[in-house]
Amino acid sequence: MDVEVIKQKILEDKNKGTSSYRRYPVRFLFMEMNNHTQEDIQELVKAGNGELLDLSDYLMKKDDGWMTKTKFVHVIREYSAKDRDTYVLGFSELIRFYSKKDIESTVLSLFDIENSGISGANASQRRIIFICFSMMDNVNKVCLLYTFDAADEEDSVDLGGAGIIKKKKKQKTEE
Repeated sequence: MDVEVIKQKILEDKNKGTSSYRRYPVRFLFMEMNNHTQEDIQELVKAGNGELLDLSDYLMKKDDGWMTKTKFVHVIREYSAKDRDTYVLGFSELIRFYSKKDIESTVLSLFDIENSGISGANASQRRIIFICFSMMDNVNKVCLLYTFDAADEEDSVDLGGAGIIKKKKKQKTEE
């Protein structure tokens, strides 16, 4: 993964001028797991002066190690930073056990999160970035179905606020 490219894409997203980009902070970042994934994530968080929110920190033994959709949305709303970016880990691992209908309702509930009502100089540039290692097709379908201006760009989907950032896969050539 080229972390510099991802950092640039996040910066470009923050600099888009439309009100929907400023109003809605939720983004999805799809990454492939490799030996450097942890370091790459730490670099993204540090470079953006953000914070990491690991969903596994909110699992309780009494809940049998599971998080309901309601609890998930509560954790995101309650514990996401209000003054800087939040990078969320564990989302794709959580929803992989959900039905398609549950994935849809969960992703749609994330689209309700807004930057409006948050004070501060950088409030409109705050992002909640869900780092995903799988489930791209499921999340992408929901985003495309429920946004009006979903238009494919080179390696991302412009959702007028609910964006998807993904790394381009390199084409393998047969020898």
